[in-house]
Amino acid sequence: MIKISSRDMEAIIEPKGAYLYSLKKEGKNIILEGKERQTRGGMAILVPFANRIKGGNYRWNGKEYSLPLNKEGNAIHGLVMDKVFSIENKRDDAVSLATDIEDKGYPVRLHVNVKYNIASGLTCEIEVKNEGDETAPLTVGTHPYFIVKGMWSILPNTGKKNV
Repeated sequence: MIKISSRDMEAIIEPKGAYLYSLKKEGKNIILEGKERQTRGGMAILVPFANRIKGGNYRWNGKEYSLPLNKEGNAIHGLVMDKVFSIENKRDDAVSLATDIEDKGYPVRLHVNVKYNIASGLTCEIEVKNEGDETAPLTVGTHPYFIVKGMWSILPNTGKKNV
């Protein structure tokens, strides 16, 4: 587990799945700790698809693909939750983790970089690079379990990014 902290915030990130296991402000949980599994607490990273693909089969550019299935017989929440990410950079208040995805159920190899920063609130940046020669479908998402009470908001990142 990787711990980052800044002033009144602390986060714990698990390299498996680049998973945000815990996030606390002034010692209080902001997200439900991920003690059961990645989609029952914490914040899971979902790449290259974020929901459920019934039966795990899809067609892309005229070719059929079959994704790994869960016990209900569906492909669910992407291909990174079981991947161990390497630590690319680490500071007291930030960490950058990376992994590659290569799966027979997906058309290309992807390089995924996840950056967490808690210097002024939680920032999570997910960068995905298609390392193949073909186009591929891509959805990027997260699966957070925020604990909220009273008024709160999630603000969009207004920084300009190259696509």
